[in-house]
Amino acid sequence: MSINTWEQEKATILSAYQMQYVVITTLLGLVVVVAGFLIGAILTMIVREKTRDIGILKCLGASNFGVAWIFLLYAAAVSSVGAILGLLLGKYFIYRIDAIEAFLSRQLGIEVFDRKIYLFDHIPRYEDPWLQAAVVGGAIVCAVVCSLIAAWRAAQLQPVEALRYE
Repeated sequence: MSINTWEQEKATILSAYQMQYVVITTLLGLVVVVAGFLIGAILTMIVREKTRDIGILKCLGASNFGVAWIFLLYAAAVSSVGAILGLLLGKYFIYRIDAIEAFLSRQLGIEVFDRKIYLFDHIPRYEDPWLQAAVVGGAIVCAVVCSLIAAWRAAQLQPVEALRYE
């Protein structure tokens, strides 16, 4: 007769949970990177649309750094709002996850979270404030880094050239 810990007894299901955690973290990372590139692409289009305005700012004495800083701050502001809203919606989702699962199970006619398979009476919740802060901070940093190209292009515009072609 051997004595096992609960972790040894439930090793199969715990490894499944660990794999789900890795997959979700990877997907979340990909979503953050795609969102950062989208913000960078949007800012590139804004630079194209605002060429005349950038030329006027530079004619009035705005430095290259000042023009680039405007676009970097804009990226930081947009990504901050998006990341914080995402965090709040995620927290609400976690708070209501059992009710959401029950609703989906009724609507779809299947048991979304089968308690017999997972051996839990409710969906486990785990919130790590440091991980949440890292995700929010990472999303903001990723968006700002992805907007560097647009900010650099805006800073490199020559005032005369920007005003000539508008």
